[in-house]
Amino acid sequence: MFGIEEKRFIRIYQDKITMDFLARLKEFREALGLSIHEVGRRTGICATSLCAFERKREQPSLKTLIKLANFYNIDISDSINWKFYHGEISPDLVKKILVRYGFSKSEMAREIGIIPTNIWNTIDGNFNGTLRKLGLVMDVLKREEKSERMRNQMLSKTRRERLVI
Repeated sequence: MFGIEEKRFIRIYQDKITMDFLARLKEFREALGLSIHEVGRRTGICATSLCAFERKREQPSLKTLIKLANFYNIDISDSINWKFYHGEISPDLVKKILVRYGFSKSEMAREIGIIPTNIWNTIDGNFNGTLRKLGLVMDVLKREEKSERMRNQMLSKTRRERLVI
């Protein structure tokens, strides 16, 4: 997917769950009483990279992010990154959700601010797609899902009020 077979090369999507986790890496390490070198030895991640992650100078690849979350036993399963890594987000699923909410390629492109071709490349997992773009699409779809729930609640309330009158 995304022109790269190995998840160790895919750049992460900066969703809130992921960024909150990364912001606390040093705190998690210190809570276990471990040095950066010890974490590096146990995870196979270079200590220099770990230091850069803790100081927010760099971000880990997708595979490294998941490895760190597992090592520290932190649940990031609601993040786009975790869902993508574990195959919970697939091109077919995203396409079905787009159809369900009636989004065309052009409408999604306008909503996100990228060209339509890039959206389909991303949704199809083509070379020019990125996890960042997929995350942006998923964020729009999550907002639409929240709006749908709110509309349904309002309609349900209106129906109940009509029955009372």
